[in-house]
Amino acid sequence: MGRLVSGTLLACAFAGCALLLSCGGGSVTHVTNNEVPAAVALSPAGNVGLEVGKIVSLGASATNSAGTQVTEVFTFQSSNPSVVTVAANGTACAGTWDSLTTPSVCTPGSTGIAQVTAVANGVVSPPVTVYVHQHVTRVVIQPLANQPPTLSSTCLSKSGPIGLPESLIYEALAYSGTSGTNDITQSVGPFNWGAASISGQASASGAVLLLSRGPGAPLNQETAVAATPGTTSIFATTGGVTSQPLPFTTCTIQSISLNVAGTPSSTTSFLLGSSATVNATVTDSIGRMLTGVPLIWTSSNPQSVAVSGGSSTVYGSVGTVSAPSAGSAAVSASCTPPNCNGGITPSLPIYSADPLNFQAPGTTATSSTTYVTTTACSVTTQTCTTQLIPLTRNSTTSVFTAGNVVSLPFTPNSFLFAPLTTSVAYLGVDDSAFGAKGLMVFSGSSVSSLNGAAGRVLAVSPDSATVILSDTADSPSRVNICKNCSGNGRTFVPIPLPNATAAAFSPDGLKAYIVSGTSCPGTSSPGCLMVYSQVDAPQFLSLSAPATDAAFIGNGSVGYTAETTQTSSLSTCGPSTGAFLSGVGLPAQMLLPLPDGISLLGLSPPDVQSVTADVTGTGCQSPRGSLTITNTVGPSFNLGVGSFTPTHFFLSANGDVAYILGRSAVGSTTAPLPFIISFNIPAGTASLISLAGNAVPLSAAFNGSGNLLVGANDESVHVIDTSTGLDIQQVALTFPQSSLCIAPGNPATQVTFASLTLSAAQQNSTTSSTTFAYSLVNGSTPQPGQSVVVAGMSDAGNNGRFTITAVNPTSSAGTITVANAAGVTASGQNGTGTVPLTCNPDLIAATH
Repeated sequence: MGRLVSGTLLACAFAGCALLLSCGGGSVTHVTNNEVPAAVALSPAGNVGLEVGKIVSLGASATNSAGTQVTEVFTFQSSNPSVVTVAANGTACAGTWDSLTTPSVCTPGSTGIAQVTAVANGVVSPPVTVYVHQHVTRVVIQPLANQPPTLSSTCLSKSGPIGLPESLIYEALAYSGTSGTNDITQSVGPFNWGAASISGQASASGAVLLLSRGPGAPLNQETAVAATPGTTSIFATTGGVTSQPLPFTTCTIQSISLNVAGTPSSTTSFLLGSSATVNATVTDSIGRMLTGVPLIWTSSNPQSVAVSGGSSTVYGSVGTVSAPSAGSAAVSASCTPPNCNGGITPSLPIYSADPLNFQAPGTTATSSTTYVTTTACSVTTQTCTTQLIPLTRNSTTSVFTAGNVVSLPFTPNSFLFAPLTTSVAYLGVDDSAFGAKGLMVFSGSSVSSLNGAAGRVLAVSPDSATVILSDTADSPSRVNICKNCSGNGRTFVPIPLPNATAAAFSPDGLKAYIVSGTSCPGTSSPGCLMVYSQVDAPQFLSLSAPATDAAFIGNGSVGYTAETTQTSSLSTCGPSTGAFLSGVGLPAQMLLPLPDGISLLGLSPPDVQSVTADVTGTGCQSPRGSLTITNTVGPSFNLGVGSFTPTHFFLSANGDVAYILGRSAVGSTTAPLPFIISFNIPAGTASLISLAGNAVPLSAAFNGSGNLLVGANDESVHVIDTSTGLDIQQVALTFPQSSLCIAPGNPATQVTFASLTLSAAQQNSTTSSTTFAYSLVNGSTPQPGQSVVVAGMSDAGNNGRFTITAVNPTSSAGTITVANAAGVTASGQNGTGTVPLTCNPDLIAATH
């Protein structure tokens, strides 16, 4: 009894504790299994078509009053079990299951309709209607008969008679039987409708919007609504059979005109304050004005005048113009495939014919980083690591200093940043080394490579994703196109155009013109133009003369090729019959787009000369429009320096001055010009800029704060004040901290270009120089302008580091002469000479 009492008391104690916990505010969890749900649903919802003897899985779910999914046990019901039975796991059979609990064999039943529901704790889902039909062998779609007429018989406008998009109703017909003639449309239930996707097109940019006709409408009908201008094809599917596609075209854009908000439409030049709004009026091929069109907005000089676009419910598109720094530029807008006028073959880009010109005065320039590297490692057989060095400064009044070096895996031959981004740059390589080397992609402080994609970088698309390289070292010579180059998954496509010399992308990035001084494939033409497109197949056009350069005017509607006898133009919406316009009358070696958006400056030493395009009409050239292009050549200006071969031709940050570097003939070779040529475009005058210490310019670029930085042959970068033309700073790239190339070792060592045995020192008192007999121990023949470190001479005045002024003969043995006023003649002197590799900054690029 005592034990029983104790047990009872213990049970009461536990119960009391529980009661006390409850009364004291403790948490008690109540678990309810299979609670009554607020709603039950089946998926797929609505209507389902199912061939006799086939199965489909139906998914059931339940939610409580808060909308949270809950776990339930479901049962399934069919309103017509002779047509559809549903197993316990939710799998529906168009016929009869051998077992509802462990279904294995679905025996075909009769055609017909059944409604299937799911039940959980007495709550029933909305029904799913299952249409059981015979095997479908053919599906056909067609416009529904007797619909109201549209504005055009060839396209539907995005802006119909009352401003809303036009539409058409299409119907789908299903047939069975071996001949495909037995119409079973009414028994198959719903059709799935779709439109063909276009590569590269944003999902929201399709030419058609497909809409269900809604409750009560026939299940075989769909409404096709005009969406983004362009063309596509629509199709319908049922029973696993898809119809032949039918073309659907939303009337294409024919013209774009721009106007700054609040100004007369005749005004095309503006003084830009903090910002401006530009409205784009867009008209389609049947003359209807459109709204909400995906245009691409561009600036001919984005470093000074930037523009971004946005959608509009009033205009075709709206652009916002701002001024990052002082300068001028033309703003344009374009309908660029595939997101606008997509699906048209050949592609049909449309450009605003009259760009708007903006002048941004007095805006404080921002600072940027300038990067320098060298090609020097390519001239030595010794192991040589090329380094990339950033040059920065803390403010617009402080000096430039060299930052942390970045080692490159290969020796570069070219160096380009993308036009509109500062985050990615590309460095080309001479050859692929059988797939072991390739294009280098520089981002931040890291470098990756696409091995196999060799060549000189000719052009980078505005979005930095496509890079064009000319590979003249590998066999056969070709153009390599790197796709998705700025991100993961980059690939390259070789195209058989040999010896490409230059390339340029249209401002919207749609096309690139790539030129060569040799024949097009399969022809004997003197020169070749390859038209590369992001949406069309490459095309080759024969030129009447070798070509050396290509460029587009700023509004993008016309591209040009520089040939030895003339400059030719080609509308970007071509090529087509008559698209090539010859007789421009401007022979040029290099071309430079100007900020007005309609002009180019052609350089044909010793002269420069402009060409201006007058683009009239709409659309493309006949028969796809009435576009006409008239080129006017401006007066010729002599630079006053005689004949030379240009190597660099670029604009100042504000677009007013063109700068030129080049090479001139020296005997049987050429040498860099010892100065920079500056051409003031508005004034039509030229001047020369010399570097401190008589250094010779090798490369040059403008940084974001408007300074001209020049890589020179003294292993330094010179900073030029463009307002005075003075060389105000020299940034020495000295070993070991800032050398552009190093040899292996820890610490790093200098790269040796040549090792020499020296003897027979002879002082030349009249020229303050010393001549040594030499024999090459290893490396390459020394060159004039290089330094040599002499050691081991008994006369200390002949030891030291000297500049080589002459080499005779240029072979493995001979004499070298060095500048050495302190040298002393002493017969029989022997010693050694070491020629370190000169790592000059001959590749330079700046962020914007």
